[in-house]
Amino acid sequence: MIAGRTSLIVDPVDGRIPFIGPAFRARRLGQRGRPRGTESYQQRGITERGISRSSFPRNPTLYNTFYQIFQTPDHVVIYSEMIHDARIIPLNRQPQIDPKIGLLYGDARGHWENTTLVVETTNFTGTLGTLRFGWSDNLHLVERLTPQEDGTISYEFTIDDPTVFTQPWTLQIPLKRRGATL
Repeated sequence: MIAGRTSLIVDPVDGRIPFIGPAFRARRLGQRGRPRGTESYQQRGITERGISRSSFPRNPTLYNTFYQIFQTPDHVVIYSEMIHDARIIPLNRQPQIDPKIGLLYGDARGHWENTTLVVETTNFTGTLGTLRFGWSDNLHLVERLTPQEDGTISYEFTIDDPTVFTQPWTLQIPLKRRGATL
């Protein structure tokens, strides 16, 4: 699944995040250029404020990268070791919440396509820094978790945010059981 690849990004095929538009660049430069001492806690990122340290969507970090995934008849829960975040994903095809309501990790809905769990998430806050690459509130995230024959789970997510990126892009990571080898 990952052997021989030089990038976790599988689409586009050049392995690069698509061009980031000028509006996003201006927001990023504005954030990086802020003075060290800010006037309010609201000018600090969610990591500094102790709200969350989990990367989202899930992607490799240096430590605390364990996830526990379990399912009830109506929900899937993805529980993160890092700061003990739990994403509770409804599986009962209930409608998304009102688009005017933005959530830190968005409003997720899951369904099964054969053995693949597909999670579609919208209604993000759009707060720069809430998510690893700083998307806008127009983000549509699709995650796919597919069990593989070698005991791993292929975790794939597609980012679609026309406000920030020139095209959707997809990243793929193998998740392995604790104690297993790739």
